[in-house]
Amino acid sequence: MFIRGLTMPMSVLALALALVPALPASEPPSLRLVSFNIRYGSAPDGPDRWELRRPRVVRSIEELDAAIVGLQEAETFQVAELLLALPRYAALGVSRDDGRVRGESCAIL
Repeated sequence: MFIRGLTMPMSVLALALALVPALPASEPPSLRLVSFNIRYGSAPDGPDRWELRRPRVVRSIEELDAAIVGLQEAETFQVAELLLALPRYAALGVSRDDGRVRGESCAIL
């Protein structure tokens, strides 16, 4: 589900960062962030179409094991499919055409 505006995503991010446990001084804190252009799913890409790319995208996100994943060119149906395959994540973002679900988005998982 997408949430309008930046207030909610930034609040969620601030809360997530506040909940990261404090580490001993000898161990620097780490937070893995990933940016991933998944290419919009309605592109007529033939052998590179979304249904063939989706398993590789899911596998890549799993292997990267990031706390936060920024997606580019993600259409609503792609984000929904990724959330089904990656249950540890939730999504924030809006699509560019209508500010809700039409068009590409830069969703944050």
